[in-house]
Parts: sequence; C-alpha cells; structure tokens
Amino acid sequence: MSDQSAPHGILTSSNLFSTIDAEMAAMAESLVIVEPDACAPGMPAMAVTAAHAREIVRDNEVWDSLRDAIWAALVRHAMSRSRQWQRAAIWVALPGLRVIVNRLHRVWRTDLDDLRSEVVLGFLEAVRQADPDQSHLGSRLWWNTYRLARQMCQQARCECVVENIELLAGADRAEPQHVDPSSIKSGTDDRLAVEGERLGSLAARLGLRGVVNEHPSDAKDRVVFLPRSDASRRSRVLNTRGTGPGEAA
Repeated sequence: MSDQSAPHGILTSSNLFSTIDAEMAAMAESLVIVEPDACAPGMPAMAVTAAHAREIVRDNEVWDSLRDAIWAALVRHAMSRSRQWQRAAIWVALPGLRVIVNRLHRVWRTDLDDLRSEVVLGFLEAVRQADPDQSHLGSRLWWNTYRLARQMCQQARCECVVENIELLAGADRAEPQHVDPSSIKSGTDDRLAVEGERLGSLAARLGLRGVVNEHPSDAKDRVVFLPRSDASRRSRVLNTRGTGPGEAA
C-alpha cells in the first residue's frame, strides 16, 4: 500500500491526535490488519479491519490471542512498511494514548500539544523495540509508551531556560576562585582578630586551619603576621609547617 501522507507531513492541526483521527477515518473501514484464519484457535474467520481492530483491543472479553494477533500484525506492518502503517498503529492505540496524556497532564501540567507529540513518539519507539511474538503485547506497548512519555515530563521539569546556555556551560567548567589574602580589610582592634578577620576564619582562608587546630588551648595568644609583598605572601601561604618566616607563632 502506498504512502498517502500529506505533502507537508503528518500534522494538519496543533492537536496531533485529531489530525491522525481525521486522516484515518476514511480508510479505517477498509484497511485490513489481520487476514482471516479459520484454522487457528482464537483467530477470526473474517478479515479484521483497522476500525474493527480498534474495538477488539479495548474489549477485555475478547480472547488474548486475538488481541495479540492484532498488535503483532500492527507492529510488523509499522516496522517494515510505509508511514501510513505507523499512523494506522497509532490510530488503533489512540484511545489508550489519550489515557496516557490525561494522566501525565494531571500530574506534570505539561503543554498538551507537546505532550501528545511526545506520547506519539514514545509509542513509535515502543513499537520499534517490541517483540511481535510476546504475549500481552498491547499492554506492553501501553506501559512502555507511558514510561517514555513520563521521562520526557521529568526532563522538561528539570530543564530551566537560560539566556546564554554556552556561557552557563563555561561557568560550570570554570575552576574555583581562590581568595586573595590582600582582600582582607582592616577592622577593629581585637587580639583574636587580624585586620578585622577572626583568627579561625583567617586561618581557614589562608589554608592554616591545621596550624590553629594543633594548639587549640593557646589560640587566644596566637598571632598571625601577614606578609607585606605579593611574592612573600605566596610562599608563606603554601608553607603550613611553620618552617618559614612570618608563620603563625
């Protein structure tokens, strides 16, 4: 069967479900999905069209073997034939896909048009991954579609809009900035403070916390001498063993 898709693709309205419904309405009564097989148990003695298949897969009183045969035929057609068979599979599954959209929309409040599109894409991916010979194939397709669409909702919830994504990515890769001891400002005269910084805070900022912690009992009498030049400041910050000049005494 040739592909009779619209020149500009599958979409003819913002509601993807309505578009598929409208396109399949004319051919649903004539498109045969399962050929008659009077010898196989549970198989129909007459051809099953798309319109009839849509009713059968929703009827819990129908034999599981018949429902599985319909889904197996749809999966095989959708995997090996034209895009029209993909639309036929979506059309048969559409009542169940609407249930998925309603459930997810109540929880995640995702845009309905986007959600319908994601559910259709999820269904086609579920069809692609399906094994036509598995039992309860319709149920497996429904749950796999639901899982894939829910993942989309979770991802959309975690995403945030930024003005410049490249700038944000660069910021994530940037190395952490080290505090320059020269930024310490002068303050009140306190024997437990050096130029306005408490001794513990200053030691942490200069990497000298271990020196202070070694002698907590005499911390009140401890004085830290800050270097005057940038060169000496760098050497003293790196030396935390008390072997260089200007160390904490």
